[in-house]
Amino acid sequence: MNKEIIEKTTLFAALRVLSTHNIHKAPYYKEKEAWKLVADLADNTEGMLLLSGSLGLDVNKNDIYGGVKNAEVPISMLLNACITEDKLTNIITKTYGGDAAFAFLFVQTFFLARIFTGFLQYLDLGSVPIHRKKLFEQENRDATEFLHSCTLFHTSHSYLIERIFGDNIRQLTENVCAIIKTSKPNSDWARKIYNATENLVNNLLPQYPDISARLNRSRKLKKKLENCSIGIKNWRVYETVCIEILRFLFVPPFKKVMIQVKSEGSKFPRSRAAGH
Repeated sequence: MNKEIIEKTTLFAALRVLSTHNIHKAPYYKEKEAWKLVADLADNTEGMLLLSGSLGLDVNKNDIYGGVKNAEVPISMLLNACITEDKLTNIITKTYGGDAAFAFLFVQTFFLARIFTGFLQYLDLGSVPIHRKKLFEQENRDATEFLHSCTLFHTSHSYLIERIFGDNIRQLTENVCAIIKTSKPNSDWARKIYNATENLVNNLLPQYPDISARLNRSRKLKKKLENCSIGIKNWRVYETVCIEILRFLFVPPFKKVMIQVKSEGSKFPRSRAAGH
Protein backbone atom coordinates (compact mmCIF):
# COMPACT_ATOMS: atom_id res chain seq x y z
CA MET A 1 0.00 0.00 0.00
CA ASN A 2 1.27 3.45 -0.98
CA LYS A 3 2.72 5.22 2.11
CA GLU A 4 1.18 8.57 1.13
CA ILE A 5 -2.29 7.01 0.97
CA ILE A 6 -1.88 5.52 4.46
CA GLU A 7 -0.63 8.85 5.86
CA LYS A 8 -3.54 10.79 4.35
CA THR A 9 -6.05 8.17 5.47
CA THR A 10 -4.59 8.29 9.00
CA LEU A 11 -4.92 12.07 9.14
CA PHE A 12 -8.44 11.89 7.70
CA ALA A 13 -9.52 9.47 10.45
CA ALA A 14 -8.00 11.60 13.22
CA LEU A 15 -9.63 14.81 11.95
CA ARG A 16 -12.98 13.03 11.63
CA VAL A 17 -12.97 11.90 15.29
CA LEU A 18 -11.67 15.22 16.67
CA SER A 19 -14.17 17.25 14.63
CA THR A 20 -17.11 15.07 15.66
CA HIS A 21 -16.02 15.46 19.28
CA ASN A 22 -15.96 19.26 18.88
CA ILE A 23 -19.64 19.16 17.91
CA HIS A 24 -20.37 17.80 21.37
CA LYS A 25 -17.97 20.08 23.25
CA ALA A 26 -18.89 23.47 21.78
CA PRO A 27 -22.22 23.99 23.67
CA TYR A 28 -20.46 23.41 27.02
CA TYR A 29 -17.73 26.05 26.53
CA LYS A 30 -17.81 29.79 27.15
CA GLU A 31 -18.61 31.84 24.07
CA LYS A 32 -14.99 32.69 23.11
CA GLU A 33 -13.77 29.09 23.49
CA ALA A 34 -16.89 27.74 21.77
CA TRP A 35 -16.29 29.95 18.73
CA LYS A 36 -12.71 28.67 18.56
CA LEU A 37 -14.03 25.10 18.53
CA VAL A 38 -16.47 26.04 15.75
CA ALA A 39 -13.61 27.62 13.77
CA ASP A 40 -11.48 24.50 14.31
CA LEU A 41 -14.42 22.37 13.16
CA ALA A 42 -14.74 24.42 9.96
CA ASP A 43 -10.99 24.19 9.32
CA ASN A 44 -10.91 20.45 9.98
CA THR A 45 -13.93 19.87 7.74
CA GLU A 46 -12.31 21.82 4.93
CA GLY A 47 -9.11 19.85 5.53
CA MET A 48 -10.98 16.54 5.30
CA LEU A 49 -12.68 17.56 2.05
CA LEU A 50 -9.29 18.58 0.60
CA LEU A 51 -7.79 15.27 1.76
CA SER A 52 -10.65 13.28 0.27
CA GLY A 53 -10.23 15.19 -3.00
CA SER A 54 -6.49 14.47 -3.11
CA LEU A 55 -7.32 10.79 -2.52
CA GLY A 56 -9.89 10.79 -5.31
CA LEU A 57 -12.75 10.03 -2.90
CA ASP A 58 -16.26 11.25 -3.58
CA VAL A 59 -16.99 12.50 -0.04
CA ASN A 60 -19.31 15.22 1.27
CA LYS A 61 -20.14 16.63 4.71
CA ASN A 62 -23.04 14.21 5.15
CA ASP A 63 -20.65 11.27 4.71
CA ILE A 64 -18.48 12.73 7.47
CA TYR A 65 -21.13 13.87 9.97
CA GLY A 66 -24.27 12.03 8.88
CA GLY A 67 -24.25 9.82 11.97
CA VAL A 68 -24.09 12.72 14.45
CA LYS A 69 -27.20 12.50 16.63
CA ASN A 70 -28.01 13.67 20.16
CA ALA A 71 -24.86 15.66 20.94
CA GLU A 72 -25.73 15.69 24.67
CA VAL A 73 -24.38 12.15 25.05
CA PRO A 74 -20.75 12.17 23.83
CA ILE A 75 -19.98 8.45 23.92
CA SER A 76 -23.14 7.35 22.12
CA MET A 77 -22.84 10.18 19.58
CA LEU A 78 -19.21 9.40 18.73
CA LEU A 79 -19.84 5.65 18.49
CA ASN A 80 -22.83 6.23 16.23
CA ALA A 81 -21.09 8.78 13.99
CA CYS A 82 -17.69 7.07 13.67
CA ILE A 83 -18.52 3.35 14.00
CA THR A 84 -22.20 2.34 13.76
CA GLU A 85 -23.24 4.62 10.89
CA ASP A 86 -19.79 5.18 9.39
CA LYS A 87 -19.92 5.63 5.62
CA LEU A 88 -16.30 6.61 5.05
CA THR A 89 -14.74 3.19 5.66
CA ASN A 90 -16.84 1.68 2.85
CA ILE A 91 -15.95 4.55 0.50
CA ILE A 92 -12.23 4.03 1.23
CA THR A 93 -12.58 0.25 0.80
CA LYS A 94 -14.14 0.63 -2.64
CA THR A 95 -11.36 2.97 -3.78
CA TYR A 96 -8.21 1.59 -2.13
CA GLY A 97 -9.10 -1.78 -0.66
CA GLY A 98 -8.78 -3.36 2.75
CA ASP A 99 -5.44 -1.98 4.00
CA ALA A 100 -6.43 1.68 3.67
CA ALA A 101 -9.86 0.97 5.17
CA PHE A 102 -8.23 -0.88 8.08
CA ALA A 103 -5.84 2.04 8.66
CA PHE A 104 -8.82 4.41 8.79
CA LEU A 105 -10.76 2.17 11.21
CA PHE A 106 -7.70 1.53 13.41
CA VAL A 107 -6.91 5.24 13.84
CA GLN A 108 -10.56 6.09 14.53
CA THR A 109 -10.78 3.31 17.13
CA PHE A 110 -7.80 4.44 19.20
CA PHE A 111 -8.55 8.16 18.87
CA LEU A 112 -11.99 7.29 20.26
CA ALA A 113 -10.34 5.31 23.07
CA ARG A 114 -8.29 8.40 23.97
CA ILE A 115 -11.42 10.60 24.10
CA PHE A 116 -13.43 8.04 26.05
CA THR A 117 -10.76 7.61 28.73
CA GLY A 118 -10.60 11.39 29.08
CA PHE A 119 -14.36 11.30 29.68
CA LEU A 120 -14.08 8.47 32.21
CA GLN A 121 -11.27 10.16 34.15
CA TYR A 122 -13.41 13.12 35.12
CA LEU A 123 -16.81 11.50 35.29
CA ASP A 124 -18.07 11.88 38.86
CA LEU A 125 -21.53 10.39 39.03
CA GLY A 126 -22.03 12.02 42.43
CA SER A 127 -21.98 15.47 40.81
CA VAL A 128 -24.26 14.62 37.90
CA PRO A 129 -27.84 15.98 38.22
CA ILE A 130 -30.33 13.31 39.22
CA HIS A 131 -32.27 13.60 35.94
CA ARG A 132 -29.07 12.81 33.98
CA LYS A 133 -27.52 10.20 36.29
CA LYS A 134 -28.91 7.16 34.45
CA LEU A 135 -27.85 8.65 31.14
CA PHE A 136 -24.25 9.13 32.28
CA GLU A 137 -24.16 5.72 33.95
CA GLN A 138 -25.02 4.24 30.54
CA GLU A 139 -22.33 6.39 28.90
CA ASN A 140 -19.86 5.04 31.45
CA ARG A 141 -20.80 1.45 30.61
CA ASP A 142 -20.65 2.09 26.85
CA ALA A 143 -17.19 3.67 27.11
CA THR A 144 -15.85 0.82 29.25
CA GLU A 145 -17.33 -1.81 26.91
CA PHE A 146 -15.77 -0.07 23.91
CA LEU A 147 -12.34 -0.04 25.56
CA HIS A 148 -12.54 -3.79 26.14
CA SER A 149 -13.55 -4.27 22.50
CA CYS A 150 -10.27 -2.52 21.58
CA THR A 151 -8.34 -5.44 23.07
CA LEU A 152 -10.23 -7.90 20.85
CA PHE A 153 -9.58 -5.64 17.86
CA HIS A 154 -5.84 -5.67 18.62
CA THR A 155 -5.69 -9.43 19.23
CA SER A 156 -7.45 -10.16 15.94
CA HIS A 157 -5.40 -7.71 13.85
CA SER A 158 -1.97 -7.49 15.48
CA TYR A 159 -0.20 -8.76 12.36
CA LEU A 160 -2.06 -6.23 10.19
CA ILE A 161 -1.20 -3.34 12.52
CA GLU A 162 2.49 -4.28 12.27
CA ARG A 163 2.41 -4.71 8.49
CA ILE A 164 0.74 -1.34 7.85
CA PHE A 165 2.11 0.84 10.66
CA GLY A 166 5.24 -0.97 11.82
CA ASP A 167 6.37 -2.77 14.96
CA ASN A 168 6.51 0.37 17.14
CA ILE A 169 2.81 1.11 16.65
CA ARG A 170 1.96 -2.55 17.26
CA GLN A 171 3.84 -2.45 20.56
CA LEU A 172 2.24 0.81 21.65
CA THR A 173 -1.19 -0.63 20.84
CA GLU A 174 -0.29 -3.73 22.85
CA ASN A 175 0.62 -1.51 25.81
CA VAL A 176 -2.79 0.18 25.70
CA CYS A 177 -4.61 -3.15 25.59
CA ALA A 178 -2.51 -4.62 28.41
CA ILE A 179 -3.62 -1.79 30.72
CA ILE A 180 -7.25 -2.27 29.70
CA LYS A 181 -7.11 -5.99 30.47
CA THR A 182 -5.09 -5.99 33.70
CA SER A 183 -6.76 -3.23 35.73
CA LYS A 184 -10.21 -2.68 37.18
CA PRO A 185 -12.29 0.21 35.78
CA ASN A 186 -11.81 3.39 37.84
CA SER A 187 -10.44 6.91 37.32
CA ASP A 188 -6.83 5.76 37.79
CA TRP A 189 -7.36 2.98 35.24
CA ALA A 190 -8.78 5.51 32.78
CA ARG A 191 -5.86 7.90 33.38
CA LYS A 192 -3.30 5.17 32.60
CA ILE A 193 -5.13 4.20 29.41
CA TYR A 194 -5.40 7.86 28.41
CA ASN A 195 -1.65 8.37 28.79
CA ALA A 196 -0.93 5.20 26.79
CA THR A 197 -3.34 6.14 23.99
CA GLU A 198 -1.92 9.67 23.95
CA ASN A 199 1.51 8.16 23.29
CA LEU A 200 0.04 5.93 20.59
CA VAL A 201 -1.81 8.67 18.68
CA ASN A 202 1.20 11.02 18.91
CA ASN A 203 3.29 8.33 17.21
CA LEU A 204 0.59 7.68 14.64
CA LEU A 205 0.49 11.39 13.73
CA PRO A 206 3.83 12.96 14.66
CA GLN A 207 3.13 15.75 12.16
CA TYR A 208 -0.18 16.77 13.79
CA PRO A 209 1.22 19.67 15.93
CA ASP A 210 2.66 21.21 12.75
CA ILE A 211 -0.64 20.72 10.92
CA SER A 212 -2.52 22.33 13.82
CA ALA A 213 -0.14 25.31 13.83
CA ARG A 214 -0.56 25.78 10.06
CA LEU A 215 -4.34 25.64 10.38
CA ASN A 216 -4.18 28.33 13.05
CA ARG A 217 -1.88 30.46 10.87
CA SER A 218 -4.16 30.05 7.85
CA ARG A 219 -7.15 31.19 9.90
CA LYS A 220 -5.30 34.36 10.94
CA LEU A 221 -4.24 35.13 7.37
CA LYS A 222 -7.79 34.60 6.14
CA LYS A 223 -9.01 37.10 8.77
CA LYS A 224 -6.37 39.66 7.73
CA LEU A 225 -7.44 39.34 4.09
CA GLU A 226 -11.12 39.73 4.98
CA ASN A 227 -10.30 42.88 6.97
CA CYS A 228 -8.62 44.61 4.01
CA SER A 229 -10.58 47.67 2.88
CA ILE A 230 -11.81 47.79 -0.69
CA GLY A 231 -10.33 50.40 -3.03
CA ILE A 232 -7.08 51.71 -4.51
CA LYS A 233 -6.29 53.75 -1.39
CA ASN A 234 -5.50 50.60 0.63
CA TRP A 235 -3.85 48.52 -2.10
CA ARG A 236 -0.50 48.35 -0.30
CA VAL A 237 -2.02 46.71 2.81
CA TYR A 238 -3.86 44.26 0.57
CA GLU A 239 -0.66 43.47 -1.35
CA THR A 240 1.34 42.93 1.85
CA VAL A 241 -1.25 40.44 3.10
CA CYS A 242 -1.24 38.65 -0.27
CA ILE A 243 2.56 38.32 -0.12
CA GLU A 244 2.23 36.81 3.39
CA ILE A 245 -0.28 34.30 2.03
CA LEU A 246 1.93 33.40 -0.95
CA ARG A 247 4.87 32.79 1.39
CA PHE A 248 2.70 30.68 3.68
CA LEU A 249 1.44 28.57 0.76
CA PHE A 250 4.58 28.20 -1.35
CA VAL A 251 7.66 28.57 0.90
CA PRO A 252 8.54 25.71 1.01
CA PRO A 253 8.67 24.11 -1.57
CA PHE A 254 9.99 27.33 -3.15
CA LYS A 255 12.86 29.07 -1.39
CA LYS A 256 11.35 32.55 -1.43
CA VAL A 257 8.75 34.85 -2.94
CA MET A 258 10.54 37.53 -4.97
CA ILE A 259 9.01 40.99 -5.22
CA GLN A 260 9.38 42.97 -8.44
CA VAL A 261 9.11 46.67 -7.56
CA LYS A 262 6.95 48.74 -9.93
CA SER A 263 8.71 51.06 -12.36
CA GLU A 264 8.78 54.78 -11.67
CA GLY A 265 5.49 56.45 -12.56
CA SER A 266 3.65 53.16 -12.84
CA LYS A 267 0.16 53.03 -11.34
CA PHE A 268 0.23 49.27 -10.94
CA PRO A 269 1.24 47.45 -7.75
CA ARG A 270 4.32 45.26 -7.52
CA SER A 271 4.26 41.80 -9.02
CA ARG A 272 5.22 38.67 -7.07
CA ALA A 273 6.92 35.52 -8.24
CA ALA A 274 7.83 32.35 -6.38
CA GLY A 275 11.53 31.59 -6.78
CA HIS A 276 13.02 28.13 -7.07
